[in-house]
Amino acid sequence: MEVRLTETEYARIEALAFQQGMSANRWVIHLIRANLSGEPQFGMTELRTLGESNSRLLAIGRNLNQIARHMNSGRTLETVVTAERIDTLTRHIKTHTARVADIMRANIDRWRLE
Repeated sequence: MEVRLTETEYARIEALAFQQGMSANRWVIHLIRANLSGEPQFGMTELRTLGESNSRLLAIGRNLNQIARHMNSGRTLETVVTAERIDTLTRHIKTHTARVADIMRANIDRWRLE
């Protein structure tokens, strides 16, 4: 398949691709795949952000596992686990997952043809 673009169109694609941390060729592939599949097509910036997200969620999971092990050991916690602290953690997780959902939604919207 060959696609012919004007110099202006190609320059615009190159600029958009650069902003998103990818080559013009990769950008066009993402555009086509996003419109065929309706699935997110992430650039390097978004992948780094999502990677940080996963790291943070994994850290939260490790902390919860440590708390559970400590509680199951029968020893008392130096710092009492309260409903308020659990609610705070829940709010952090909800805020974080909402941010990830926003990134994914923005990604899908970015590739949508009008």
